[in-house]
Amino acid sequence: MVLAVLAAASSLYFLSEGTHSNSEFENFIATHGKSYTTEAEYAYRQSVFEENLQYIRNMNSKGHTFTLGVGKFADLTAEEFANRGNPIHLKESGGPTKRVLKENSVGEVSDYDYKSKDFRDSKMVAKIQDQGECKAGWAFAVTSSVESRYGLKTGKFQGFSEQQIIDCSANKKACNGGLCEDALDYYKSKGAMKYEDYSFEGEQMECLYDEDKIVMKGINSYTYNELYDPREIHKNMLSGPVPIGISGYNPIWQHYKGGVIGEDASYDCKTKLDHRVSVIGYSATKEAWIRNSWGADWGEQGYVYVYNNRRVQEPGVCAVNAFFYTVTF
Repeated sequence: MVLAVLAAASSLYFLSEGTHSNSEFENFIATHGKSYTTEAEYAYRQSVFEENLQYIRNMNSKGHTFTLGVGKFADLTAEEFANRGNPIHLKESGGPTKRVLKENSVGEVSDYDYKSKDFRDSKMVAKIQDQGECKAGWAFAVTSSVESRYGLKTGKFQGFSEQQIIDCSANKKACNGGLCEDALDYYKSKGAMKYEDYSFEGEQMECLYDEDKIVMKGINSYTYNELYDPREIHKNMLSGPVPIGISGYNPIWQHYKGGVIGEDASYDCKTKLDHRVSVIGYSATKEAWIRNSWGADWGEQGYVYVYNNRRVQEPGVCAVNAFFYTVTF
């Protein structure tokens, strides 16, 4: 517990009344290894940083169920951060094996038992990765889900290579965005290499596929599910982590430090789908546990907790209920 607190403190520092933004900015630069080429850029980034400090202080003063703090994105404007995202257009995705689009009646789900589950407890979830400026959340979300599900099936966990997907899938602009189908189609036809044999480089490079190093021969099928029903995501998550679309490139996620992002954040964490992540657990106390791909120095050691409002025919907080994929081997 002490180590976790120290680790968080090394990457995020908290704001209290009377702190000086100049020293905060200098701490930020030192902590995150930032550098600026000109005095004008330094001055501009400092002004952006100060605006973000005010936003963080203001949000933290409102008694939300989540906490914001100074992290590595604190010198970016909200618009710059949003531009790092990969917009998702529902019902415009590629060619999954099967598509399930279902209309549900609007209303509260009160008769479903949301059992707690956390696949980190089974040692079937890889360490947090950092996609950097490569817009490949789609590859990280699918890899996280497939490697965990395959480990649960075989009883042996092996981390799979995101770089293999980025370099070798049909998506030739992989670090400029993509679809989960790009990764799933590739896995279906070619299988997966281990992360150790094909590590992440932060950009798309030449495909180095090696059939002799394939450790997962391929998935059997996958299904795209656009149901707006939290029960269905939870049911599928009980057998392994699930890749989903979410609204992530917003000020709440930009500065998220910990806690549960709830419905009171809806005005800043809207329903614009611009990121892919994997749900690795659920709490009976109404939150989805999400594995992100922005590094272990973001959020709660790389994870974020999002409230599940348990209402069907609604996207949910940060659009957490909008769509998900199921995978079979």
